[in-house]
Amino acid sequence: MLGSGRISTLPAARAATLAALVASVVISGCSSSAKAPAASTTPPATTAPPTSASPSASTSAAPAPADAATTAAVTKAYTTLFNTTANVAIAAKTAVLQDGPAFGPAILALSKSPLTKGLSVSVTGVSLLTATKAKVQFSLLMSGKVLLAGQSGYALLQGGTWKVAADTLCGLLSLQGTGVPPACTSPAAALP
Repeated sequence: MLGSGRISTLPAARAATLAALVASVVISGCSSSAKAPAASTTPPATTAPPTSASPSASTSAAPAPADAATTAAVTKAYTTLFNTTANVAIAAKTAVLQDGPAFGPAILALSKSPLTKGLSVSVTGVSLLTATKAKVQFSLLMSGKVLLAGQSGYALLQGGTWKVAADTLCGLLSLQGTGVPPACTSPAAALP
């Protein structure tokens, strides 16, 4: 569900930077009418305030910390998707994203963009909301420096594999304010 407040609201400069580094490339890969904004210099990193889970993801009890194996699997999924410092095949990236094949063209465009060179992720916490849904705390880094800190996202257990929830990627893409790829509006990309 897009726009549900899971990703922190950023000052305009931060949103523009993130758009130049991540979102504009994805949009240009999915739409012939969208124009990618010009690259900008990366301003100093700012810690965005942590976000909270949507009411539908909340339970009466506090989320349970994930066990080591779950944390490792979720971290691997986030790293595989967001890390551009390693040579990771597009098929591997789409395999760790909910409804990944629908995002294939966007992921391909993202991986080829010079604007995303050096992008990586640091997962700082994984909590189980249900047996198949986890809340993930993470930060995006550029060349090892924090670009977007204190973010909340989700991971889903599908077919025995932990995957980055499409809602998390779409939430990041929505920060640019010019729309998201069509895959983000698909019912298959919604959180269960």
